[in-house]
Amino acid sequence: MTSQAPKPHKFVTKQPRKIIPEEDYQSTLAHIVTRDFYPALPGLRRDAAIIEARGRGDIAGAVAIRRAARKEEMAREREWEADLKEDAESDIGMGDSLVRTADGTVVRGKTDNIDNYAKGIRKRPRLLQNETITGFHARVTSED
Repeated sequence: MTSQAPKPHKFVTKQPRKIIPEEDYQSTLAHIVTRDFYPALPGLRRDAAIIEARGRGDIAGAVAIRRAARKEEMAREREWEADLKEDAESDIGMGDSLVRTADGTVVRGKTDNIDNYAKGIRKRPRLLQNETITGFHARVTSED
């Protein structure tokens, strides 16, 4: 009995990886890892900076740190909402997929069969810092 390699997925097209400077690669990857695996870290850093400023007696500095952190958080939320809106406009919802039926028509639904799966297409790619780790590695590589 011979084992055959699985057929390649017919919807997948390999996109060329973009080469970015090593510094940008590392900082973006650090941002993604912090966001996905250590979400409390930015808040802890902010709190430590505020405590340090208060310890020096710099109340105005502590207030400035808190305001800057609030602005950054609001900017991240706007970015996230824009990204979700783009996903929604790509004509596919979270957890949904387009399923090709036996007669060849394509309908919205759920499927476990990878051969029948097709993704909704975004009009523009996500910002690299908003990608998942897998998406980031699929799209870019460092100069090295």
